[in-house]
Amino acid sequence: MDYQTKNIGLEAAASDSQLAPVHDYWQLIRRENSIPALTDMDMMDLPLKLVPWCSVVDVTSGEQEFVIRFWGTERVVLHGVDYTGQSISELRPPAVREKVLSEFSVVAETGRPALFETMLSAEPNTRKQPTYYRMLRLPFGEEGNVSAILSVPSFRENRKLVYDWFGSEPPIAVLTSQTPA
Repeated sequence: MDYQTKNIGLEAAASDSQLAPVHDYWQLIRRENSIPALTDMDMMDLPLKLVPWCSVVDVTSGEQEFVIRFWGTERVVLHGVDYTGQSISELRPPAVREKVLSEFSVVAETGRPALFETMLSAEPNTRKQPTYYRMLRLPFGEEGNVSAILSVPSFRENRKLVYDWFGSEPPIAVLTSQTPA
């Protein structure tokens, strides 16, 4: 899997109809703190269509290890595995693991939210098309120490292309959907 990813800055989240409500909610619950505590968040306050795509990781071992606390059901379908309770080091394929580890490290080290855009490149001699998606990564913790990270995706194109990239069968709702969300 060939990809390119970059931190595109939070300004882009404000104009993203899927991510803006999530970022606004995070801002609301952090109040005067630099970051909110994970106990301040209620997943049911997030846009419900995004919750199955969300994940939450616990940050352990001095910001170098990440253990998956919550792995949404759409992620299970996409990856073909429920990674709940497992370390990020277990993620497959290795290219995804390295990408995710790098992004989590940025958020854990800075204590600041980040928005990443990823382009999955077309592979030669395949029918796969290049596709883009964004991932908002929001830190949680106390007194500026990151103890968890919430990840919420936004798909700029049809989600079926993302399923194709991972070699998984999209649910019927994705196949019949006319919108990229």
